[in-house]
Amino acid sequence: MTKLIYLNGTSSSGKTSLATALQPLLSEPFLFFSIDTVLYTLPPSELRAVMGKASYTRELDWNSLFSGYFACVRALLNHGNLVIADCPVYNADMAERFQRSLGDFEQIVKIKLDCPLEVLEQREKERSDRTLGLARRQFPAIHDFLSYDFAVDTSEDLPQVGAELVLAALKSHRP
Repeated sequence: MTKLIYLNGTSSSGKTSLATALQPLLSEPFLFFSIDTVLYTLPPSELRAVMGKASYTRELDWNSLFSGYFACVRALLNHGNLVIADCPVYNADMAERFQRSLGDFEQIVKIKLDCPLEVLEQREKERSDRTLGLARRQFPAIHDFLSYDFAVDTSEDLPQVGAELVLAALKSHRP
């Protein structure tokens, strides 16, 4: 049985929309735990900086934030929870953090979220909670570090349609 559904795509690729559309379709309750869940616990001044709305007033330890996120996902799994996780793995450092915490976890399905850069950039402009240019920075290498079980084109498929495609793929997949 799949215990971890891992969504990988750039910022604004539709990970949260897909996860929230997928949750009610699953036969078991999966927790949705995104890197945004961690980031939204930052003090307001740092959160505004993360969103590109202010300058950083204090240095953030991104290594600790991302390593902590992956360790939290593993802890949730180790304690019997089912998890949909979302944190972009877009460079070698992120891939190493992913591998360190989740690389040996066997009951995982990794889903590639594809979306053209132009669509990502338009979505970024329409959002109020993202730094402009983040998707462009992540885009070139976002799919270079993980192997996937299947992919969803989030520019073509609405979240509900994407969720139904994922559900069908999960039913036929055996991790």
